[in-house]
Amino acid sequence: MYSSNQCAYTINASFYFTLCFFVIAGSAHVLPTSCGTLTIIKPTFVNRNVTLKFLPRHGWISNIVWKYALERDVRHKTLKGLEGHVRQIVHHGPYYDTMLLFADRSYNNSRYHIECTNVMMITRSNTVKLHLHDGPVVDIAEELNVEEGRNVSFRCKHSHGNPPQESSVVWTRALNNQHQSTVTFFAVGSGYKESVTKAENDTVILVCVVKSNPKAEISITKGNDILEVKENGSHLTHTIASLSCLDAGLYSCTSAN
Repeated sequence: MYSSNQCAYTINASFYFTLCFFVIAGSAHVLPTSCGTLTIIKPTFVNRNVTLKFLPRHGWISNIVWKYALERDVRHKTLKGLEGHVRQIVHHGPYYDTMLLFADRSYNNSRYHIECTNVMMITRSNTVKLHLHDGPVVDIAEELNVEEGRNVSFRCKHSHGNPPQESSVVWTRALNNQHQSTVTFFAVGSGYKESVTKAENDTVILVCVVKSNPKAEISITKGNDILEVKENGSHLTHTIASLSCLDAGLYSCTSAN
């Protein structure tokens, strides 16, 4: 009789030990069930901010840790981001979490996932890989000074971005035909004559027209005396009222840009 009771006690102790072991081992096991979906919001460029978005599978999932590993890293590290993760509440819809990070070239091909924990288990999201795009670099002279009537050639030095198959080079032209200023018309009134005779006390208007791009500074002079000046113009007039003998002389119009 004593032996039977001892045997029963041994069976109960063995069952208790097996049950405790299962609970302890189960609390540290990472179950294969995904706790949500992690995505990367595009576009993603080198030396720009990148946003990760996590949509939890269940509403009660709140204790999450963002994990990442660079391309050559074996172990994942905890991702802090620029501002920590932010919970976004959608009206009449599920909430989601976002993480903002600054991605330089070292983050290309880096891997990310989410770990979700509660009292009983640790689950994780899918893993996403970050592919950074690098825009093409173009080096071309901003300004060329070329005389009108001469030939001109352009050279464009560039490097393709990443991925290279998405880069292309397109030539565009913005017409800005600059040329040296030229006086095309200078006379008294609208009629062109090299020499004009007027009566005393008459009124005359000197008219100067200039062709220029960009616009020129125009001057009307008599000898060494400047009578009228205009900046950034294409024409200039000067009026002489009540002519006298002192107004006789050689008048000139000059322009410069």
